[in-house]
Amino acid sequence: MESENHLTTFETTREICEIQNFSRMLQETPSNLMTPRIFAQRIAEQVRTWGLEEKVEVFERGVDWIKEQKMGSFLGVAMGCIEENPPVFLEVHMNRKRIDQKPDLSFVGKGITFDAGGISIKLDQTGMMGMKSDMGGAAVTMATVLGAAWLNLTEKYICCLTPLTDNMPDGRALKLGDVLTASNGRTIEIYNTDAEGRLVMADALVYADKVLKSKMIIDVATLTGSIVISLSDSACGIVSRNSELAQKVCVSGVETGERVFELPLYGMFKERMTKSDVADLRNLSGIKGAGALTAAAFLSEFVEIDNWAHIDIAGVFINNKGGCEYMKHGSMTGKPVRTLLKFVQDYVN
Repeated sequence: MESENHLTTFETTREICEIQNFSRMLQETPSNLMTPRIFAQRIAEQVRTWGLEEKVEVFERGVDWIKEQKMGSFLGVAMGCIEENPPVFLEVHMNRKRIDQKPDLSFVGKGITFDAGGISIKLDQTGMMGMKSDMGGAAVTMATVLGAAWLNLTEKYICCLTPLTDNMPDGRALKLGDVLTASNGRTIEIYNTDAEGRLVMADALVYADKVLKSKMIIDVATLTGSIVISLSDSACGIVSRNSELAQKVCVSGVETGERVFELPLYGMFKERMTKSDVADLRNLSGIKGAGALTAAAFLSEFVEIDNWAHIDIAGVFINNKGGCEYMKHGSMTGKPVRTLLKFVQDYVN
């Protein structure tokens, strides 16, 4: 299993298909059957199914732990369903030898198990039908880490962090103009409650960076409609402070056929996210255009290491435009699981 072409053998190709299909299954499942708690249980079950108990640890963190960590940004999104369908912060650790060990790579996956938009409710009912899969980032990253353990791709310590919650409107839900405080102390003014993915990701990024002290962080999210306008379903978009890291992911995408395209992180995008009169940041720029890049700039405020990359998969997670000819129209693609597995094999060693 350690040969250079490990990922091209017939048996391993079959296993990779199973890993990608596991990600697709998580995304295809109706949201009432894939709540935050059920998602966490499903990950724990898959660890047992693939016989990974000696390699992989799973920790399901509840509301009290989230409050202890002062994850006010994540909790703010979860308030609209906190009693009926409580949030979960799910941690998976692979190849961890010591409790104080620093991860060589941490994945962070957006885990919105259903996105109604919150108080800024989505008006497109057809579009809302697909929002059971707004946890695509969580599904992709969890499948990648469990798959990497199953395939023995690396002996390095890798973890995956997924903040899981619905985004629903009710009397406790986040409102426009509210101010949240993230776990790094940064305050955020809410301009639109449907820009919630970046809010839950913010606290997870702080945890990966400041608490776990990860050496490398890659986050994956169905984050913006803007990336669909930019790249359609041709490629994922990647943004990073470290272009070398971004290009390594792009190379992995070329080799697997799941294209990844690097986009810029200009200072002007950060400036547009910091023009709030009452907080350090706003969760929406208020200016049309470059929405995928202002969202990435927002996330960059919650991770300080340069060895970080953000991947927006909103254009490729579902086969709506027919770009995946080998998959049924409207089905989940599981992209970019194969690319991330290839990246782990080639660069996390």
